[in-house]
Amino acid sequence: MARGIAIRAANHARREYLPTYLALRFMFERSGQTDLDDWVANLARATCITERSLPYRGYRIVKSISEEEIQYRECFAPSPLALLVEAYILSEISEFEAFQAPRQNVYSYRWPSRKSGHSYQFFLSGYKARQRKIAELLSRANEQSLAVFITDIERFYPSANSEKLLNRFEARLRSTTLEDGLARGFRHAAAQMFAGGRNTGIPIGSALGHLFGHIALEKVDISLSERFGESYLRYVDDIVIVAPRDMKDEVERAVREAVSQEGFTLNADKTFWVRGAEWTDTNLNENLQQRFEDIKNDMLLFLTWHPQSFSALRDALRSEGFNFPLSVFRSMATYSRFRAIFPKALKHIWKRRQWLPTLESIIAEGKELKRDMLEHYKALVTDSTPERSPLDTKLDAQRLKWCLNRLMYLFAPGELTCLRTFIRRRLESPGCIRLAAW
Repeated sequence: MARGIAIRAANHARREYLPTYLALRFMFERSGQTDLDDWVANLARATCITERSLPYRGYRIVKSISEEEIQYRECFAPSPLALLVEAYILSEISEFEAFQAPRQNVYSYRWPSRKSGHSYQFFLSGYKARQRKIAELLSRANEQSLAVFITDIERFYPSANSEKLLNRFEARLRSTTLEDGLARGFRHAAAQMFAGGRNTGIPIGSALGHLFGHIALEKVDISLSERFGESYLRYVDDIVIVAPRDMKDEVERAVREAVSQEGFTLNADKTFWVRGAEWTDTNLNENLQQRFEDIKNDMLLFLTWHPQSFSALRDALRSEGFNFPLSVFRSMATYSRFRAIFPKALKHIWKRRQWLPTLESIIAEGKELKRDMLEHYKALVTDSTPERSPLDTKLDAQRLKWCLNRLMYLFAPGELTCLRTFIRRRLESPGCIRLAAW
């Protein structure tokens, strides 16, 4: 049994639905248990075997905003007990071959290490791995002769057939060595998850639901990986195939057939081709990405090395208008698992830069990053290139969201009005309808 079921459940709730997270923390504190891991595992196991009811609560988040309307995404939050059961199930089944997605083709929601505090690997790691793989495939041949097919499935989670998925899940459970009572309990818990989501597909907000995303596309993965090998790459429902340009019709037909046979439809607005030579321009600004990660790591290392300087660093950052969640870094700096790898992290930083972060260097680093990030942001919102392709429009939105999310930490709340002015100009520019919907 993996350790850390409690922390895996708590980490999921903290990201998805704060009320459940607070209730879970209250449950842990009131339990009075000295060995929380064993208590949680035994509780989750007993809940599965006795097939107890597991409630889910519906809530909505904003999906998109347009001049005509606000569209919402329907989500479902597990109760604290359901969340513990989900984390327990995922931990138990992750070791079985029946629940392994084809690693060379599927890059989302991969199983974590046994010691991880999360039920899946960090999402960005898989996404970056896929981007690197695409670049590698293009580099193996003359990129002028290759093209990248990009598409995704329309309303993937909501349109999945819950009954079909439960039958496939049950079949996989039968191929494991799980005892019959526990396997039945896992199936019952999954059925409760779908019922909690009103049987309208895979519930969004459930950790267990992501596993069913893989199950829903298992035959698509088999079909397209057999046909295109490692050139077929999937991230959730986002499908990419790298192929010679003269195979465009064959590729598109194969993907449509594989997806339609499973009852899904490709999103026409997000289906297009990119020439291999253009792919190198589709990534985010790597220099700014690295520098933003560097300053976060520098604050974390500084607080680990100088915990008594928390107030001094907080006051210095605030005086420059920075808005970093320093209390989060302080919590991480005291985390036993991070402190265990702290010497290795220091060695890596020293090897790469030959200096260690100080309060002064962090402030200087932040000022330079703020200046360069703002210039990058201005360049993005003032780009008036006509005839934007679907890929350009999609990338515009991704780059702007990425940049805006980080500028929120580099600007004081009172300074954010200037960013709003720039983005309004961009949204009102010609040819920007889809970006405005974002």
